[in-house]
Formats: sequence, C-alpha cells, structure tokens
Amino acid sequence: MSEPVWIDASLDEIPAPEVLADIARKGHHAVLRVSGAPGGSVLEELVHRLARALPEHSVFLSGASQITVIPVITNADVLQIADELVAAAHEFRDLAIELCARLSPKLGIAREALVDSPRTSGRLDAEWDYHFHGLQCCFKSRRTGQVLDVELSFGDEFGVLDPWFFHRFLKTTDRHAAIAAKLVEEYHDTARALDVLEGTGRLRRVTHLTAGRAVHGVVAKSR
Repeated sequence: MSEPVWIDASLDEIPAPEVLADIARKGHHAVLRVSGAPGGSVLEELVHRLARALPEHSVFLSGASQITVIPVITNADVLQIADELVAAAHEFRDLAIELCARLSPKLGIAREALVDSPRTSGRLDAEWDYHFHGLQCCFKSRRTGQVLDVELSFGDEFGVLDPWFFHRFLKTTDRHAAIAAKLVEEYHDTARALDVLEGTGRLRRVTHLTAGRAVHGVVAKSR
C-alpha cells in the first residue's frame, strides 16, 4: 500500500495535474484537504476534472472536503495479465454458482432469495464455512484458506466481481497469488483492471433491480 502525501489548499491553490502526478507516483498517493468548505458539487466537478487530466490515476472523494489521487495499474499492464484475470473471473463465477447452489437447499431458500436469508454463519460441508454479511455471503475453505465473497443482490447471478472481494479471492488462491501481487493497490488496481477488461469486452456488464434501484456489476462472460 502507498503512503499519503497531505496537501492543504484552497480551491484557488489546487496543484496542477502534472504536479499531482509527480507527487502521486509509485509508493505514494496525494490527499488534498480543500479549505473553505466548498459545496459537494464543486468538489465533484474538481474530481471529474482531475480524473480526466490523470488517466493513470484513481481520483475520488475520500472525505467531506478531501480528494485522494492515487496511481493505479496502467491499461497496458492490465492487458498483459488479461488472460489470467479473465480465467480467474470464470473460476470465481463457477465456484460462486456451485457453492450458492449447494447452500440454497441446505437453508431451504431459493437461490435468488439468498440475499434475504437471516445473517447466519455455519458449515456448508466438510470443507467450506459460510458467513452472511450485508448483501454478501463469504465462503472460506478450511482446507486451503481460499476466500470467496459472493454478491447476492443480483438475483441468481453470483459471479459479480467486487474489487475488494476479487482481489481477496486471487490472493487466497495459490495459482492466482502472483497475479494478485501485481495489483499492488488492492482495491484501486483491481477496480481499474475490471474497468479495462469490461471496456475491452473481456468481461460483461450486468444490471439488476434491487429495492427499486438498479445495481450494476461486471462478471465473466458465459461460456
């Protein structure tokens, strides 16, 4: 993980994008603390402007008056490991579908209704433990330590790839650990990789209506 470089500035004193890029380089990220309590829409516009000027960085609001600029994996580097990431995404989806299909009858709940299951924990079988939390269910192998955290808010599609969860899956799967190590900023590098793979057609976008609102995600394409 990178180290923060704190920058206190008013809106009129925000460093130029090239200055921020020089600060937010390998091993460091810039955190702008914007004084003067600007409105949220003003900060959001500043985030969009910086993001356009810094395509190899992730730029986002990280506090009420705080913007973080963090270097992320380049598109070219993502494409170099695209085959491995797509293969891992397929593996994630296949295993998620299998485990949820086995958990559903154990709990007496339809697969697409697992999201409404009581937030319980237990043993699925001799190898796998499960633990519901929020709108997810986390499976962990007692044999290998592999962790698979499944998004449940997409009906019967269990392969949606949250950046945190996908990175944890890669890191706890021996054959994918080397790929996980290349995603140094665990969330931000993985999020950029998923964006690149979806944008180049290697992953597909899915949308599901939950509680009256649309939720979006990316998954491996069906074989």
